[in-house]
Amino acid sequence: LDLDEDKKKRDSYVTAGGCLALVLLLTKFLDKAIDSIPACDQVTELNELAELTTLNKTFNVISTLTFHQEESNVGISAIGGVEAVVKVMKTFPKCEALQEGTCGALCNLTCNSILGRANAIASGGIEVLLAAVNNHLGSPDVCEDSCGALVNIVYGSEENTRLLIDLGGTRAVAKVRTKWPDNIDIQDPVRSLAEMIASEVKAWADEE
Repeated sequence: LDLDEDKKKRDSYVTAGGCLALVLLLTKFLDKAIDSIPACDQVTELNELAELTTLNKTFNVISTLTFHQEESNVGISAIGGVEAVVKVMKTFPKCEALQEGTCGALCNLTCNSILGRANAIASGGIEVLLAAVNNHLGSPDVCEDSCGALVNIVYGSEENTRLLIDLGGTRAVAKVRTKWPDNIDIQDPVRSLAEMIASEVKAWADEE
C-alpha cells in the first residue's frame, strides 16, 4: 500500500479503521491456521499456505503502519494487537519468515509506548523474543528486531530487566553479540541490553 511513503494514505487508512481490520485479520487467520495445520510448532516454511502467507503480509503492513507512528501504534496496541503478535510467535516458533515479521511488528509496537510494553510483558513478550533469538540466531532480521524490542520493553524498568535476566536474556544477548560482531544494526541494541543487564547486576552487588 506504500503506507510508508504516503502520509495522507496512511492517515486515511488509520481513520477508516485499518488498525482494527489488521488485528481482526491476524486473529481470524491465526485461528484458521491452528485449525487446519497439524503441529503448528513444527512448521518451518510458509509453503504458500494461504493462512501463513496472509499472516506474513499482515505483519509487513503492521510494521510499516507503526514505524514511528504513535497513533497507529496506540490504536493497534489498544485492541489486542500486541497479544495477537505474541500468540503467532508462540504458535509458529520455528517459522523464520513469520518470526521476522512478528519481531519487527513487536519492536515497533513497544517503541515509546507504555501500553505496548505493558501488553508485551503481560502476554509473554520477553519469552517469545528470547525464543526467537535462540531458534533463529542465523537470521540478522530476527536478531536485530528481537533485541530492539527487548530494549524497548526493559528500558528504564528494573523489574523488566530482572525478568529478562531470569528468563535467560544474558545468555541470549551474548549469543547474538558473538554471532554478529560486525553488524552495527544488531550490535547497537545488544550493547544497550548489555548495559541494562550490567547495571542491574551491579545493583545486586551493591546491596547491603
